[in-house]
Amino acid sequence: VDQGVLLLNSSLTISRFAVSGDPHQTRGHLLLWRPFMVRLLRRLLLERQDRPVIILFGEAAKATFSAAVTDLTTSDTIENSVVETEHPAAGDIFLEKGNPLSQCNALLAARGEKTIVW
Repeated sequence: VDQGVLLLNSSLTISRFAVSGDPHQTRGHLLLWRPFMVRLLRRLLLERQDRPVIILFGEAAKATFSAAVTDLTTSDTIENSVVETEHPAAGDIFLEKGNPLSQCNALLAARGEKTIVW
């Protein structure tokens, strides 16, 4: 928090007994939270003077972000400030993509901003 980091999930609740592809997640929790997350992302993108770096872990995060920026111009979506990677649950596939936290710091450094001590 002291460094300006906010970690969110695409859904703030989850079915306690969910398994991969569980309808409670795919047709319930994710859809329930999506409008809130879309509005939150839009506020972060459009109403803050300092541009956030957004790290998207997995397809649900990418879809939520995409819904938030569908009608925005490239400058509004903070081009070169988004890191996309697999969800950590993907195991080896996630590890092959490179460290998203290092990628975040590289974007911050390229903008001349203070990097985050993860």
